[in-house]
Amino acid sequence: MNGGMLRMPMAKRESMRKLGIAAGLFILAGAFHQWGRMLPPLPSAVCFLLTNFIYIGLAMAWGISISRRILHREVRKHLLLGCAMAVLWLLLRAVKYRFFEEGIITRHLWYLYYVPQIFAPLFGFFAALQLGRREDATLPAKWYGLLAPAVLLTGGILTNDLHQLAFRFAPGMANWGADYAYGPLYFLVMAWMICFLLAAVVIIDRKCRISDSRRYTWVVLCVFAAGALLCLMSFLNLYTFHKIPECFCLTFIALWESCLQVGLLPTNNRYLRFFSVAGIAAQIADSQGRILYRAKDAPHLTPEQ
Repeated sequence: MNGGMLRMPMAKRESMRKLGIAAGLFILAGAFHQWGRMLPPLPSAVCFLLTNFIYIGLAMAWGISISRRILHREVRKHLLLGCAMAVLWLLLRAVKYRFFEEGIITRHLWYLYYVPQIFAPLFGFFAALQLGRREDATLPAKWYGLLAPAVLLTGGILTNDLHQLAFRFAPGMANWGADYAYGPLYFLVMAWMICFLLAAVVIIDRKCRISDSRRYTWVVLCVFAAGALLCLMSFLNLYTFHKIPECFCLTFIALWESCLQVGLLPTNNRYLRFFSVAGIAAQIADSQGRILYRAKDAPHLTPEQ
């Protein structure tokens, strides 16, 4: 039993160490962004590359960890799709600001930002719906029907030049990058994002069968609230250390990672915990008869027994 008890703190410390490194790199990327604004062109370009390399690298590293940690095929698939959306947004932002002059191409790259913003929360919602289902079970077709309004919202954003229901520009698109107002389609997209992120959290909590983990749902809600506040402050230019794309990607990843850390999602670890709460009176001993793992309902046995 002592060997098993030692493994849990070690696993937790390792997890906290990785999260601390990721947080440090995220802050460092923000620092590179700030330095790049004050430096001459060549050092500024280096800071730009380092900033985006860190952001995209962190998102991809999380995706790789998801592919290893989550056993359920459908949950893993939808979370990886959500992660791909985060990487896409960061790539689009990097391409827009470094490789094109301001014009119709950069404006449509900006419109493309809303593809991941629309689909990432939806993929997260699909992942939440899959919890508790058999690995080979697919969602009912009615849920995939939500892809239709997602496509319509995306099409509305991408064709904004024709109707300006999402962004309203001055006549002749003069100074479009700074002089614009938000239309009803933009606020509809924002409502879509928030609703599906919240719905995913509620579903995860309701489907959680481990009571000890359910008690920590407040952690997930606090993470989501902090991320939403960070995005709002960045949107209002009250917080400029990080921009909207990385703030949103951080919120999405932090939301799901917090679910993993508190045990609201089944992962490819913490087997000792699962064995302990299992409804079997079983124990695992080494070759000398010393008990290493014991389910909570198992009786205490001597090495001879």
